[in-house]
Amino acid sequence: MRIVVSPRRWWCNGSDRTSANGDWHLATQHGANRTLLCFAALRDCRRLPSKQGCPPMRRTLFVGTLLSVASLFTPSVMAAQDADVTDDCSEIAQLMSNDDFAALDAMAARFRTGELNAAGESRLGRFYICMSRAIGTARQEVDAWNHWSAWAARWVQHAPKSPAAHLMTARIPLNLAWSYRGNGYANTVNAEDGAQFHEYNAVSQAYLQSHEGIAGGDPFWHEMSVLIALRESADDEELLKLVDRAAKAFPDYEPLHFIAMQHFTPAWGGSAQKMEAFARHSMASAPKKKRAMRYARLYWSATGYSADHFRAATPDWPLMRQGLDEIAQRYPTIDNLETITRFACWARDGDALDRWNRLWLSRSGFSEAVIADSSEQSKAACLAPDEEQEASL
Repeated sequence: MRIVVSPRRWWCNGSDRTSANGDWHLATQHGANRTLLCFAALRDCRRLPSKQGCPPMRRTLFVGTLLSVASLFTPSVMAAQDADVTDDCSEIAQLMSNDDFAALDAMAARFRTGELNAAGESRLGRFYICMSRAIGTARQEVDAWNHWSAWAARWVQHAPKSPAAHLMTARIPLNLAWSYRGNGYANTVNAEDGAQFHEYNAVSQAYLQSHEGIAGGDPFWHEMSVLIALRESADDEELLKLVDRAAKAFPDYEPLHFIAMQHFTPAWGGSAQKMEAFARHSMASAPKKKRAMRYARLYWSATGYSADHFRAATPDWPLMRQGLDEIAQRYPTIDNLETITRFACWARDGDALDRWNRLWLSRSGFSEAVIADSSEQSKAACLAPDEEQEASL
């Protein structure tokens, strides 16, 4: 049996999609038979201000696909990957449903210390995105939005000095704004909906500014400020000021940098040169031991859904490879290793591909015989010229 990394296809499962808010998080589906990833960036493509650079959905294939390969193993082998993932969202949704504000505040306080999940991602950032996802961004009846507004008001009443309570109060109009905007292209949004979009972005921004004294000590306050600036087409200088202010206070908090990186992509009016300049700027604000990982994660967040976009961005591959190596060593989750292996394929780096592919397959529970058999076939598929890659598919 061979397991071959194929460089040109991608498949996106929306069943666990992060809320449409420009956040950087991966959405993942885990089960006994598969691990399927959908990058937030692919979702972003559906709502770009123009139709530039929106790739077709593609699937990363492993011979017979992960589905058929996994079927050769007992469910317990593939299900072991679940240990990599902390399912905060289910717990958080239950706490929200129960109005357990004390528990939510305790969780936020713990995550605010900089706690990361097994993938090396901020648990504080995910905490807020989990709540945002529970609220939703789709069109809802007025009663539904009133329900969430009343819920946030109860939290503020329970804990007037809670940063999280005020941040979620600001998040509700931000989600309501997106319900008017939707995931389509900008030219598909009618004037009335566009006006509501900007109005509720402004409501959220005004609330954030008026409660900075309470909530400004939480990095999510800054993350939402950057997101609003992205939505409202802030210029480069204005956005960088917001990022720099946040980075000075919270040098380890990365989610807002991934949002800002979108601003500099060609799809948002930027360029490969602007992406690189921002990546270097952001990297310099990170602790020294994390700078290469910051650089890698920035390009991961902006190009991880498309080989074409990755190659067009022309990142400094030796530096990105260093960062990916460090992520693989420190945070070797199944999802991380799968994505890191795909970048090696896209970069046509045979040595890195072989190393990361072996690590990914080993951690996924495959035998040494299967791993050894896959290596040369994967390298052949990934290192082939583009036309041969397409023909092989």
